[in-house]
Amino acid sequence: MRLLIFLLALLSAFSVSAFEPDLSHLISPKQELNFCVTAFGYEGCSDKEDDAFLAACLTYIDNADVPPDTSDRKNYSLECGYKPQSGSRPVRITKFCIKQAYPPYGCTPSSTYSSITYGNLVNDIVYSCPPDHEPDYDINVPLSPVPTEGPTFMCAKSLDSEEPEKDPDCPEPTDNDPFVFGTGGSGSVCFPAPNGRQCEIKTDSNGGYYIPISYGSTEPAECVPDPEPEEPEEPDEPDDPDKPDNPDDPTPTPAPDEPEEPKEADDSDKTDILDAVNQVNDNLNVINDNMNIGIESNTERLDRVALEIQNSNELLSSVKANTLNIDDSATVIRDRIKESTDFLDGIKEGTKEGVDILDGIKEGQKEGIDLLDEIKENTEKEDFTITAGRKKGGLNDLFSDADLLLVKTEIEDKKTELTEYIETIQSESESILDLDPNISGSYTEHKEIIKGVEVDLGVGRFSNFYQMIAPAIILIASIAALFIILGSNKE
Repeated sequence: MRLLIFLLALLSAFSVSAFEPDLSHLISPKQELNFCVTAFGYEGCSDKEDDAFLAACLTYIDNADVPPDTSDRKNYSLECGYKPQSGSRPVRITKFCIKQAYPPYGCTPSSTYSSITYGNLVNDIVYSCPPDHEPDYDINVPLSPVPTEGPTFMCAKSLDSEEPEKDPDCPEPTDNDPFVFGTGGSGSVCFPAPNGRQCEIKTDSNGGYYIPISYGSTEPAECVPDPEPEEPEEPDEPDDPDKPDNPDDPTPTPAPDEPEEPKEADDSDKTDILDAVNQVNDNLNVINDNMNIGIESNTERLDRVALEIQNSNELLSSVKANTLNIDDSATVIRDRIKESTDFLDGIKEGTKEGVDILDGIKEGQKEGIDLLDEIKENTEKEDFTITAGRKKGGLNDLFSDADLLLVKTEIEDKKTELTEYIETIQSESESILDLDPNISGSYTEHKEIIKGVEVDLGVGRFSNFYQMIAPAIILIASIAALFIILGSNKE
């Protein structure tokens, strides 16, 4: 009896130690709203009120007996269900069949609905471990002192809930592995492994561990670090094959040398034994030489085949790399073509605007020519004649010769001043209308090499067009300025 009590105490201690909670980190338990109700004294609970009524009904049906049969019907089952148009609470459904008193003496299935008396509906918050987001915290730890509201316990995980990392040198664990009780703290126990290394087993917080059954009665050994594996030596890189002089038109490998002609054996008949033996030896020597010649020729050809295969692999690798480069180049070219297309569309729109500007320039030139003709008409010297007659006793008494000379001098000065003014106008007009289409300027070059061809993508390609537009704009501005300057002198 004492032995039995000792074994029970030992097993209880092991069970407690195996599921010792980790009190360093506690979390709140799971909270669920729970409804409970009774049906004829049988209770049913659920997290929803309607499901609680259904659970109570099912509990009652499981404990109720099917009513006894009568002379005209046979009852065979009880179920929970809902009667149409009678509310949302489950009722008892009795399934039966009505016996037929006349041939063929069958049974017609039918059912009846009976109400159930429900009571004691209560709702409360139920706490449980583990919470949904922490499935490892499945141990209830009572709180002290016990609170009057809320949960009376917290959730903790076991100190041994995390399995130690398994050593790959250890055998796979089985259900038959015996448990070895420890004497104190966690650590490691090592056993010799068949591969010359050590099997390291991590113990629990109390020093206990499961020993692989294959080790049997093997004693633990002192744990030593496993030796570092030797790194394999890297093989020498093979020499690169010779690159062909012209990859596009490779020179074919010359044909191998023709093998030597095999030697002929002596097939004559010998009567003397010694001569026959010597003849056999000579023929064997000839056969050996012919075999060596064939082996050397085949070896040379195999070396040439290996070299050709290696060169082919190098060429295929180059073709693969060039294919990838072609794909990248094609992507770049496609992007460049798209940019060029957009740029040409812009040039097309600019050309259209340029044509409109040139039409305006032509109209402006026509107006300028008309304006110059009008200026020319206004600046031409008009011919006029003066006829003077002396009257006796007229103006000669008022104007002397000195006065007439002074008037003539002023007239000549005005003519000279008018002539200089006309020349100044002509000179200024020529300087204004003298347009130099050779406008110096530089544009940034933007050249790209596409498939070995240098392509100019810069704006400098359209410099001539810009030089043609600039003088036209200057001409229009000059005509407008001239019109502003001389417009008030038309009269």
